[in-house]
Amino acid sequence: MVYREVTRVETKEVLRQWVSGAGCKRISARLRVDVKTVRRYVHAAQALGLTRVSSDAALTDELLRALLASVRTQAGRPRGDALESCQAHRDRIAQLLKQGLRLSKLRKLLLRQGVQVPYPTLHRFAVAELGFGRTAATVPIADCAPGE
Repeated sequence: MVYREVTRVETKEVLRQWVSGAGCKRISARLRVDVKTVRRYVHAAQALGLTRVSSDAALTDELLRALLASVRTQAGRPRGDALESCQAHRDRIAQLLKQGLRLSKLRKLLLRQGVQVPYPTLHRFAVAELGFGRTAATVPIADCAPGE
């Protein structure tokens, strides 16, 4: 499922309508924004001190900036300790991969050194950071004239 980015103007309009007394479902239908998104923005605004008795003048750029900073999430999950261990032993892992070792054997060797890394994390690291598993083109391109 693809999520559409809610713009700053739409966020301000959500809050303006909420301050004017509209409910979350009505705002959702009017602006074509998911009702859960509307609730999330409204709850974040309430945490910053916005109330229904506030006027439209209370919707300042500072409030909107603080709201957007509090609502925006990081892309992806936070990195764990296992991935940091992989980063710390990057040279050793790259060296062992160049020797042609399988990841399962590489993981056992790291365990013997006291480095405990789950296999999926090690695989993700090896693919993303070291290019593990990428193969060369299977069809060589011949340097010849057309029709040869």
